[in-house]
Amino acid sequence: MKKITTLMTLLTALGAQDIVLEEVQVTAANNTQQSVKDATESIDVITSDMIEEAQVTTLTEALSQFGNIPFTSNGGLGKSTSLFLRGFDSKRILVLIDGIRYNDITGLSGAQFQHIVLADIERIEIIKGAQSGVWGADASAGVINIITKKAKRGTRTFFKASIGSYNTQEAVAKVSRRGEKYEFNLAASSLTSEGFSAAEPKQGTADYGKRGDELGYERDAYENQSYTLSLGYNVTSEDRLYATSKYIKAYTEYDCGAGKDAQNVEDCWGAGSSNYFSNIDNRYNSIGYQHRGKVHQVEASYNLSDFNRDDSFTGNSTEYRLKDRMAYGKKDFVQFGWNFQEHSQKLSNGAVLDQSYKSNALFVSNYNKIGSLILSESLRSDSYDNYGDEVTGKVGIKKFFGQKYLAVNYGTAYSVPTLYQLYDSSYGNIALLPEETKGGEIAVGSDDLEVSFFYNEIDNLIEWSGTYQNIAGTSRLKGAEVSLKHRFSKQFRVKADYTYLDPRNSSGELLRRRPQHQVTLNATNYLTQSFSLVSKFQYIGSRYESNDEQGAQTGKYGLLDMTLNYESKKYNYFVQVNNITDRYYQVVDGYATAGRNVKAGLSARF
Repeated sequence: MKKITTLMTLLTALGAQDIVLEEVQVTAANNTQQSVKDATESIDVITSDMIEEAQVTTLTEALSQFGNIPFTSNGGLGKSTSLFLRGFDSKRILVLIDGIRYNDITGLSGAQFQHIVLADIERIEIIKGAQSGVWGADASAGVINIITKKAKRGTRTFFKASIGSYNTQEAVAKVSRRGEKYEFNLAASSLTSEGFSAAEPKQGTADYGKRGDELGYERDAYENQSYTLSLGYNVTSEDRLYATSKYIKAYTEYDCGAGKDAQNVEDCWGAGSSNYFSNIDNRYNSIGYQHRGKVHQVEASYNLSDFNRDDSFTGNSTEYRLKDRMAYGKKDFVQFGWNFQEHSQKLSNGAVLDQSYKSNALFVSNYNKIGSLILSESLRSDSYDNYGDEVTGKVGIKKFFGQKYLAVNYGTAYSVPTLYQLYDSSYGNIALLPEETKGGEIAVGSDDLEVSFFYNEIDNLIEWSGTYQNIAGTSRLKGAEVSLKHRFSKQFRVKADYTYLDPRNSSGELLRRRPQHQVTLNATNYLTQSFSLVSKFQYIGSRYESNDEQGAQTGKYGLLDMTLNYESKKYNYFVQVNNITDRYYQVVDGYATAGRNVKAGLSARF
C-alpha cells in the first residue's frame, strides 16, 4: 500500500500538466466497443496517425516501437519472428484481424507476425492479461486486435510509394466510397526487398562482428502482396450487413540455420535438397450482421481463416459467433452469446495429417459504471470434443480519484496444443493437456502516466522434450510496466515506455530471449506547420540465448531512428534513417540485423 500511495502522489504531482486523451475506442477488451478509459485492463492503442508519422511498415515494428513489446527474428523482413508480451511467447497471444483469428493452426508459434504489413490499418489494440474469459483459447498473454480502415463519406483514393536500402520497395493503393446505404474499401500493397543474409557468424567465432555483405554471404529476399476488401450495406438506420476479406501472399528466403549461410540449397541439406525458401498463401474472410438499437446490440458472424504454407502445411479455422449486448442502465450492460469453432489441419510437412477438433462456447460479460467506479466480469465455458470443458473468467475493478485511477484485474486462461503436437506420427503426444494460466495486475495511472505490476502462473506448460510434453511444475512470469505520454507544448510530445521482466520456468531458471529491461522513447517535434521530426530510441537490456542466463548475450544495446515528414493538404514526403549509429547487434545468436539504412517516399490522398 505504501508503494501505491507513493505512486498516487507522483501522479498528483504530474497532474498539473496532464493532457486529456481523446476518447479512443477499443473493441477487444470485452468483445464490444467502449472507450479505453472505461476498460479496467492495461491497454495500448496504436493509431493510424502514429503509424503514418513514424512511417512504420510492419506489425512487428509497430508493436516494438509503440507497444514496447520485445521480439526476436531470424534475420530481416519476413523471417520467422517471435514476440514476448509480458514474457509470454507468440503462441500464447491471440491475434485478430477485424475479429478474425490470425493464429496459424498449422504452425507451432501462433500468429505469423512477420507477414502483416500495415498498409490499411486504422488502429491496433493490445489488451494485456489473461483474456480467455472473453475470447477462449490462446489468449493467455492477451489479445492483439488489428482494425482495418473503413470507408469515409464520398470517394477517397490513396497512393504511397517508397524505396530504401537493400533495394526495399513498397507500394500501396487504396480506393473507398461511402454513400447513404453502402460502403466499400479496397486496399492493395506490395513490399519487396533483396534483403541481407539471414545468417551471420555466431558469437565466439572468428568472423563475429562482420556483416554478411563483408563476408560475401548471399542475400535472402522477401516479397509480400496483401489485399483487403471490405463491404457494408445499411439495411436500416440500425441494421447493417458486412463482409471483409484479406489475402496475404508472401515469399521469403532463409539460410541453413544460426550462423550458417546458404549459397545454394545443397549447402544446407545435401544433394537432392529441394528449396531454401518458403511461400505462404493465407486468406481471412468474414460475413456478418449487426443491429445497433438503444437496448440491444446484436451481432452474428461467420469467419474462415485458410492457411497454406509451401503446399505442405494446410489447414483452416472456422468460427460462428452470436452475441447480444443488452443495456440495462445508462452505463451498464450485460453481453452474452454463443461461439462455435472448428480447427482442421490436412497436411503437415507434406504428409497427410487430416485431424481436427471442435469447440462450443457460451459466454457472458457484465459491465457497470457507478460514478467513479467501474466493475467488469466475464465468464466463458468452452466444451471440446477431445479435451472436455474449459471454464475461464476475468474480473476487473477501476476506481477514479479525479483524473487519477487505481485498477485491479484477475483472470484465468488456457492454450490448447496444436494438431501437430497432438497427432504427428513421430513427435506428437495424444495425451497432451491444455496449458492453464492464472494471473493478475494492479495499475495506477492518469491520462498521461500508468504504472502496472503483473504476475502470471502457467501449469501444464507444453514444451519439446523428445516429443511434446506437459512440463511438471509452475512457470511464473512477473514484472512491471511504466508508460508515459506527455505533450510539453503544441510543438513537442513524448511517449516513453519501460518494461521490467522476470520470467522463470518451473525450475526457477530465467527464460531465454526475453530482455529483463526494455526502454522505448518516441518523440515527435512539429518543426513547422508542414514539417515534423519523429525520433525513436530503444534500449534492450540483458538477454541470453539460453535459459538460466546461459549462452550468448544478445542484449545491452541502444538503437536510434529518425523520420522527417513534410505534409501538405494532399501530399506527404518523408525521409527515414534507421540505426543511425550503425550499431552491430543480434537479437538471436547467429542471425543478422540491419545496419544503418535509409528509406524515402511519398504519399498522396484525394
